[in-house]
Amino acid sequence: MDALKEELTLLREQIILLDGKVEAFRELTYKRMDDLRDHIDAMRDHIDALRDHIDAARDHTDTLRYHTDRRFDAVHAELVELRRVHMRLIYWVAGFTIANLIATTGWIMKASGVF
Repeated sequence: MDALKEELTLLREQIILLDGKVEAFRELTYKRMDDLRDHIDAMRDHIDALRDHIDAARDHTDTLRYHTDRRFDAVHAELVELRRVHMRLIYWVAGFTIANLIATTGWIMKASGVF
């Protein structure tokens, strides 16, 4: 009977030790779960900040695209106007050259006595 009491006492002590270990493991698990929750919350905050940054970058890109399109349209209009001016200049020079040729031919003919 004494052996049974001693064995029962040993079993109770082991149960108490195991209970303490289980409680310590439970506390450690809860602490790790809390740490993981904190980490997940931090990651969510980081993801939200990244989303905000991406939205701002998209807005900036849209603004740049708008200004680029406006500048392209302005440059294109200037190019069209320069082409018109260039063509007018070519026609003017060609007309002036033909007029000079006719005048020069007239002077030559006058000087040679044709007129």
